[in-house]
Amino acid sequence: MIRQTLSPKEHGIAQLHEFGFYRNTAAHAELAEHAHPDALEFCFLARGQQCYRLQDQNYELRGGECFLSLPNEIHDTGQRPEEKGELYWLIIACPPRGHILGLNTDLSSEIRLAIKTLPQRHFPAWKSCKHDLETLQQDLQKSLHDSWVRSQALIRLQMLLLRCCDASQQALQRFNSFADEQIAYIRAHLHRAIPLDELAHLAGLSLPRYKEKFRHTVGMPPGECLTRERIQQAQHLLSHSSRTILDIALSVGYSSSQAFATAFKRITGVTPRAWRDS
Repeated sequence: MIRQTLSPKEHGIAQLHEFGFYRNTAAHAELAEHAHPDALEFCFLARGQQCYRLQDQNYELRGGECFLSLPNEIHDTGQRPEEKGELYWLIIACPPRGHILGLNTDLSSEIRLAIKTLPQRHFPAWKSCKHDLETLQQDLQKSLHDSWVRSQALIRLQMLLLRCCDASQQALQRFNSFADEQIAYIRAHLHRAIPLDELAHLAGLSLPRYKEKFRHTVGMPPGECLTRERIQQAQHLLSHSSRTILDIALSVGYSSSQAFATAFKRITGVTPRAWRDS
């Protein structure tokens, strides 16, 4: 196990409270519930997997992904250990007013707003993230009393924070694209059974990873989404056509009117016939 914690705040970079790194060769004790007053925490998992819990939601990180907690937010590892792997973390002061990392007032205000409205807390890292952190780590291990070294480290920190905000925004765009493509495919094939393996293959993901991404992006499991899309289409047909209930059931992918009626009542609270008659 390798673990290193630097405190640049004590050596000239007041707004970087902590820079940490570990390389665990085995699981270690869980991270206890905690918060950082007026400071955000940025984590980059270079290798392995790790769970973080924030506001009763678990975020499952894999190698190459980032996680961000905002000032004063309580978080921990969800009663899970610190897993085998390699992780970097930074705790950066983000006061409600004033400058952030030496940036001017206007840019600090823009960064503060961008951080507060981050669309994703868990997102893929940018391509050079590990290199950026390794270089920053090297700078911080030098004498920060040297103004040139301190300036270099501060600039790297500023760029890292900007790239973090940008990476979160890009993740939202990719997730929206993923959701749009998935929903469009489901709607185009409602007339038949759609195995989840087929959807996972379409997305280029393993089935477990696909299920996790779908739930995170769309807000529900893929099977539940598929059922709701089928029932929504059936509602439209019941209200706007004279087709039989069996015909509608078959057209939205059910093999029998009984299976269709069971799913329909679970979603809407009424039977297909009651819906049509209402």
